[in-house]
Amino acid sequence: MKILIDKNIPYVEHFFADHLDQIEYFSDEDFEIENVKEESVVVVRSTYKTHGKKIPESIKFLCSASTGEDHIDKKELNKMKIPYAFSTGANAIAVAEYVFSTLALMLKERKFDKNFHAAAIIGCGNIGGKVIKTLDTFHFEAYGYDPLNVDCEYSNTLTNESEFIEYSGDQIGDEYGLYEALAGEVLHDIEYTANIKLISLHVPLHDGIDIRNKDLTKQQFQRLLGPYGTYSTYGKVLSPADFTEASHLFPTKNIINKEILEQLSDGAIIINTSRGGVVCEKDFLELDDDLHYIRLISDVFENEPNINKDFLDKNLFATPHIAGHSQYARYQMTKMAYENVADFLGIKNTEKENILENKIVDFDKNTFDQDMKEFGLPVSLMLDTYNPKLDHFECADFKKIRDNYNSRIGYSQVVIKGCEDDSDRIALKMLGFKVQDS
Repeated sequence: MKILIDKNIPYVEHFFADHLDQIEYFSDEDFEIENVKEESVVVVRSTYKTHGKKIPESIKFLCSASTGEDHIDKKELNKMKIPYAFSTGANAIAVAEYVFSTLALMLKERKFDKNFHAAAIIGCGNIGGKVIKTLDTFHFEAYGYDPLNVDCEYSNTLTNESEFIEYSGDQIGDEYGLYEALAGEVLHDIEYTANIKLISLHVPLHDGIDIRNKDLTKQQFQRLLGPYGTYSTYGKVLSPADFTEASHLFPTKNIINKEILEQLSDGAIIINTSRGGVVCEKDFLELDDDLHYIRLISDVFENEPNINKDFLDKNLFATPHIAGHSQYARYQMTKMAYENVADFLGIKNTEKENILENKIVDFDKNTFDQDMKEFGLPVSLMLDTYNPKLDHFECADFKKIRDNYNSRIGYSQVVIKGCEDDSDRIALKMLGFKVQDS
């Protein structure tokens, strides 16, 4: 069976070394999946969208070396009974590091002050959960918003949870207002708005969770209905089956819109590493900077790779969808893709030697202590490792840079030498740096 692989996925020859005779490379710009005649496994990136394409029966397995899933038409593949897989979670560490370095830059440029400002993390899954937990550990004031996350202790600290159960009436269902009450609970009732100076977005792009189709687990459904886990009318406990019409709750598309932008304090910072379309570009472009000055830092855009130049130019700075592209993350994404293909083909998954190189850095105790006292984070070390502002780009170069981007060293590839103090070592490890044994 052939293995068709996007030529811009790195480390393919390392992981697929025993199967190079089966591999054919393609460019996502030219690849026409409809014309694949031979039985094949196809490995794509998030840049290749299958929606609207006629997937032939010759495609036996579709694998994406990405964590995002919105580029794959899963409904169509399910209908055709074609299995698929993603490199889920493989870039979480890299995206979190991007956010940490961006925060370090904002601290150093005096755009964010730990002593007076708070952060809001929207989406508290693999990435957002790590970000907010780390900020909490370093004693930053941080709030979380993720109504569907029942596992993260920070996921409902941004809005007033009691509002979820302020419904009444002895009838249930969409037409009696429960749906409207839940659906309206997006971000319209943010508390603590005045001191929130930074919002970091970590959500998938969708039009809402469909209760009728039971996209929610029992825990998630009960979570929506209040802190006590149930919502009852005369002893009846609601379940997804009680909703007779499609009820799309908590949409993330355009979650940052005119209403939210105008609520935020002047000079607030928004970091979007999730998906284009989570921030409404039209509303941001139309925002009057004299009345509402918002500093937007975008790594993702609507209509990639043909992004809006005016929107790009209005960003404080922007990067070409590479927040999750440290060398370590890209290595892990290809590794997971290889493992998914190996599992499907039933071939032995041979463990490969790690070929990534580490960067050895001498610990500067004086600079570290000064940064921790002034900023609450070792900003010099973080920005020496990765400064996202250096990846700002011109509109026409988006695709070229993104396709060839693989030079960024992640925190996890930096080994700190000469750090003796236990509390310093713990702080460095919490951020993801490696610390050499004394």
